[in-house]
Amino acid sequence: MKRQLTWKTIFLFIVGATSLVVVAGLVFAIGVGQAKTSTRTAALKDQAKAVPRLALCMVSKEVTTLTVHRGTFMNPTTFSFPPVVFVGNEASARSVAKAICAIPPDMRTGVWNCPFDQGLTYRLVFTIPKYVITPIILHIGGCGAVDGTDAKGWIHLTPNLFRVLGNAMHLHLATEETFAGKML
Repeated sequence: MKRQLTWKTIFLFIVGATSLVVVAGLVFAIGVGQAKTSTRTAALKDQAKAVPRLALCMVSKEVTTLTVHRGTFMNPTTFSFPPVVFVGNEASARSVAKAICAIPPDMRTGVWNCPFDQGLTYRLVFTIPKYVITPIILHIGGCGAVDGTDAKGWIHLTPNLFRVLGNAMHLHLATEETFAGKML
């Protein structure tokens, strides 16, 4: 028995062949895309390894910029400045670095009590060309810890820190309350 090709059979054959070509193309494109992504990821990891990470106080006189990032926190609060502030003035960025590096290490012993900590932090990212500097974390509230320096420090041991940081960010007469914000 001879079979005759009908338009329906030809049409189904063309649709099937086209679908097969499309699926094969997609599989190839996905494979190439994954290869490019893994190559980019490997290149970024190699680049991150190639850039030395430095402590701020080692290079505070070479700092060129500062970016201040306000973290998230528990209470509804308003602030007089945006959540991210860029300081491009080298002298201002260096003055903040100098103030942070002037925080003495905490030498207290025993047990001490801290006020309520609402979880508000500021991440200070200093930059110099071709280097990554360990970010500084300021904890507003609680004991006012400073992380990222060589020694554990406390904000309250350097009372002018907020004034210097506020000046760099163009905030008028900034205090710790300026950075803590106003509760709604």
